[in-house]
Amino acid sequence: MCGEVVTPPARRAHFFDIGDPTNPEALTFVATPCGSHTASGVLDLANNRLLVYSSPSSNAAACRGIDIIEVPLGRPGRHLLPALRPLRRAGPGLPEPGDD
Repeated sequence: MCGEVVTPPARRAHFFDIGDPTNPEALTFVATPCGSHTASGVLDLANNRLLVYSSPSSNAAACRGIDIIEVPLGRPGRHLLPALRPLRRAGPGLPEPGDD
């Protein structure tokens, strides 16, 4: 798998097991409504899950927010993508998401 082209549809977050860095294993591909550009993960051992905050790859008004993907440890195929969470801007005079 290492160095090979990944062929699922592009609008997905890709999850790999890199326990063996010389042979990463594709675990699951999570469809996101607006693609996945930049992701950050937080390990939540108390709840046996990985939380992934994924920034959409589209800047369309309907995609201004962040996806929160919940991936159960040991069962990555049973992931949850509750919804795109809108981002709010802080400060006076800044437009709200969707205001163009």
